[in-house]
Amino acid sequence: TLNNNASSTITSITNNANATIDTLENTTGSTITTLTNMQNATINNLNNSGTITNDFTNSGSITNLTNKSSGQFKGLTNSDSITSLDNQANATIETLTNNQTITTLTNSGTITNGITNSGQNATITTLTNTNTTLSSLTNSGTITTLNNNASSTITSITNNANAKIDNVNNNAIITTLSNTTNGTIDNVSNSGTFTTLDNQGTLTTLTNNANATLTTLTNQQNATLTTLTNNGNITNLTNSGTLTTLNNNQHIHTYT
Repeated sequence: TLNNNASSTITSITNNANATIDTLENTTGSTITTLTNMQNATINNLNNSGTITNDFTNSGSITNLTNKSSGQFKGLTNSDSITSLDNQANATIETLTNNQTITTLTNSGTITNGITNSGQNATITTLTNTNTTLSSLTNSGTITTLNNNASSTITSITNNANAKIDNVNNNAIITTLSNTTNGTIDNVSNSGTFTTLDNQGTLTTLTNNANATLTTLTNQQNATLTTLTNNGNITNLTNSGTLTTLNNNQHIHTYT
């Protein structure tokens, strides 16, 4: 266990190949200027309540990374494996980029410049946004489950070409979801508010649940929406592509 306590500063920590740090604790008011976890290196528990000054790139394995209240990362890039990444309330990560594998990512704090799941080898199994606002999520890899929980907002979601999201569960507010050409989303379940959902790729199932609101839904030319079930309120539905099955059990104001 390595503790950086009582407003202390460590200029540089390097965890080299085949080395292990069981617990690294950077406490409130303390600073680590440069932190490096090399390829084939392991950190079991990284807890930050202070400041990591320079961009941190994980090239090894981290089991639990917790950015606690008052914790600050300038930038965090994962280039290997993080089992659990928890950005807690009142914690800040300026920029979060995943190039490989994050099993569980939970955000209750601030990620200033949003989350980028970068490249076809990038995988996030479960991403949960709760009690906060996430400015943007850009996916170029695979996200198995995206949960936007109650009292949360995601301003912009972009699913790029050849990228895949299996499940989107919205229980609060998503301003814009754009599924681009050759992008794939299997299931979207809306129990909150969607302002704009723009499908240019493949969307298998969209369910707008009871008391949910979807303001503008556009299925673009050459896009595919297999099944749309509406049990709530859709203001504007525009289909220029392929819509196989529409089950409307409530209210669609305008359908063109």
